[in-house]
Amino acid sequence: VFCRKNGFPKLSLGIAIHCGEGFVGNVGTEKMMRYNVIGNVVNICSRIEGCSLGGQILISKEMEDNIKVPLKIKARSQIFAKGISKPVDFCQI
Repeated sequence: VFCRKNGFPKLSLGIAIHCGEGFVGNVGTEKMMRYNVIGNVVNICSRIEGCSLGGQILISKEMEDNIKVPLKIKARSQIFAKGISKPVDFCQI
């Protein structure tokens, strides 16, 4: 509504959800400290998010396996991502 009222283009974003272990906390030096999340789990989620279009929610197979409620799966896909040795399975919900 804000964008439309002020003449800005409509915003649309894609979302990716993955699960796993990573490091969350302040990273850096005394001069430059930033709160960050790092690890392979972040890399995989970023690769999946790169496949999303505006309005899509993509979840990894690992995330899907951990969800205990029924999901309406719209589509399944797989990518071979740089820096990841095995294919990454995900679905659109």
